[in-house]
Amino acid sequence: MAPPNGSAKNGSIPRWQRPVQCSLNKLTRALPAHADRGISNVGRSRYQPIAVLLLAYLDARPRTPLFDSHSTGLSQWLQPFASPDFQTQPERVSSLSVATLQFRKSFPTRLPTANTLSGANVNFADRLIERIRTTRTPLMVGLDPRREQLPPAIRSELTAPPHSAEYWTQTAEGFRKFSFGIIDVVANLVPAIKPQLAFFEQYGPAGMHALAAVVDHATAKGLLVILDGKRNDIGSTGEAYASAYLGRKPRSPWGGDALTINPWMGRDSLAPFVSRCAAVDSGLFVLVKTSNPGSEDYQGLTIKDQPLYRRVAADVENLAVQTLGNCGYGSVGAVIGATYPEQLSELRLAMPHTLFLIPGFGAQGGTAADVAGGFDCQGLGAIVNSSRAIIFAHESKQFAHLGNSDWQSAVEAATHASIAQLRADTPAAAL
Repeated sequence: MAPPNGSAKNGSIPRWQRPVQCSLNKLTRALPAHADRGISNVGRSRYQPIAVLLLAYLDARPRTPLFDSHSTGLSQWLQPFASPDFQTQPERVSSLSVATLQFRKSFPTRLPTANTLSGANVNFADRLIERIRTTRTPLMVGLDPRREQLPPAIRSELTAPPHSAEYWTQTAEGFRKFSFGIIDVVANLVPAIKPQLAFFEQYGPAGMHALAAVVDHATAKGLLVILDGKRNDIGSTGEAYASAYLGRKPRSPWGGDALTINPWMGRDSLAPFVSRCAAVDSGLFVLVKTSNPGSEDYQGLTIKDQPLYRRVAADVENLAVQTLGNCGYGSVGAVIGATYPEQLSELRLAMPHTLFLIPGFGAQGGTAADVAGGFDCQGLGAIVNSSRAIIFAHESKQFAHLGNSDWQSAVEAATHASIAQLRADTPAAAL
């Protein structure tokens, strides 16, 4: 758990906001050149958005003595600079340049590195960022097995009649075999997998046995496992859910590194899960703005002049600050759908310490360009899920030449294709 004031612990680099530093770098490089002659209209159009961005972060960041000691002067000069009618006289630019440089010195110039962040006793956000760096991609593969879409070689083994005991057992074993095959292919390519619990739960105890085996296999292969269960409840029931799923074995029976939860029951329903995260160094992803079209029915409702999802986002950002790792992000993250790119960019600005889990990329219609707004300028801050486009790639015309019998090659090819798309159209190219 981070200290309350957001400072560093054990002498490590202080907590900071990556997007702030990127903006400060741009201003400190650019402004001195204009100190004698002011800024042209072209230059103003280039730098004003940066000033607006910085002001938003200055307003959102938790107050600390270090922060306050440098922020006053910078805010004083940014306020008029961000205004549309700002007059770009040389003396104003020079003063802004000095204030920006002074404030920038309160931020470190690089992130700490670590070679031991794969252990279970390290902050979840740090472990996820390290895995993203190691694999050089924010892509995550979702495991959503469907009986009717299993590769023919596996489906041919499922011969029991529907609704018989053998039907459930055979299907669950097919899901296990299918998931193992995917994990074996992607373990060295992506940082994490996301099993969707419902696809296993529908086959009863046999399905749950299969899920347990899948989690163990993925963990043994070095992958982080984000369990997609969207659980939630208050009090002891919430504690029971959290204890069941969060924490690597033997700290929990399921051994999940993180869990998706919903916030519908309120702040007190999040508390048991957040406490569990701190106790066992695991993570959460709270539903904030989901990718389904119906999300607007409730999440988009205006409450006191702002959408409901913004109210939830503010609470999640506060929890992220409370669970900060050395990477500058917290272990409490947010689920933000790829199918709402404008809101994704908006929330990145409003949630500078929050890791984003972005579903909807691939089969649901979200493109790499759509998810670009979820990243910081170093290509971090988000993990992008793709399920059907990868795990059922053997059905795709794009990979038809590989044939149904070589379905794992189709999974590998689809994974590489998705990684390439994210590198081409998002800040993940910087990884």
